[in-house]
Amino acid sequence: MDLVCALHLDRPHHLHIHFTFFEKEPRFPGKNNTKVYRAKGKVDKKAIHFAALSRFPPPRKML
Repeated sequence: MDLVCALHLDRPHHLHIHFTFFEKEPRFPGKNNTKVYRAKGKVDKKAIHFAALSRFPPPRKML
């Protein structure tokens, strides 16, 4: 399993990072004793939002 992260600096007002996970070769047991890639899936938007908030919390308001 590899992780690739790309920081986009093309828009200073909209800095963002892309995260990509991928498998170089099949490693999981499949039918007939063969190795297969893990099933394709999507990351839930709630999980993305939670990760974004835990990594970059919103600034505290000044009183």
